[in-house]
Amino acid sequence: MKTLQLQKVVESVNYLLQKSGTKSLNKLHLMKLVWAADRYHLRKFGRLVTGDSYVAMPKGPVASLTLDIINHDDFLPDEALAYSEDFFSLDTTNHEVKSLRPSDLKSLSTSDKEALDFSWSNFGNTPRFDLVDTTHKYPEWKSHEASLENIRTSIPIDLRDFFKDPSIDDDPFSLDSDLLSVNLESFIANNNFKQIFQ
Repeated sequence: MKTLQLQKVVESVNYLLQKSGTKSLNKLHLMKLVWAADRYHLRKFGRLVTGDSYVAMPKGPVASLTLDIINHDDFLPDEALAYSEDFFSLDTTNHEVKSLRPSDLKSLSTSDKEALDFSWSNFGNTPRFDLVDTTHKYPEWKSHEASLENIRTSIPIDLRDFFKDPSIDDDPFSLDSDLLSVNLESFIANNNFKQIFQ
């Protein structure tokens, strides 16, 4: 059975792929664009576009389920694999992800599309390794930098760190501090609510 999260991840990935002139992107670049959309949306609206869990890895923050879906990992349910493979393919030789056809975008809200458009307009043409360097400046990754020097795996990210500002000039994710505080409180309240009913 297709879940809303699966649909949102597939539609978000395909939305970004469709933005590219070739309708394809390097997997690393694509993952950083997903991060940028999620960071923007979480800070501005109090939830992630993808609804994913994030981990810190050597090349930056990574949306876990999104990566599994892009990789078409075998441990995913058959229906999830079939659904994602209907919209995009991964060339494992050159790590290019290619859109096969447009998505209907039924699961993406107006604010989801706003966040994906923000990601593309700010980072779509940024070379992927420059984008990796950019992600390393943000608190959700920076707080794990020392630990990642000693391990080659992943460390879970506390999504509250996405609400913290980096020590850089001209941060494209910058928001009014009052709005940021309200959205952080909303995010925490929603998370607490979900935990009660799990």
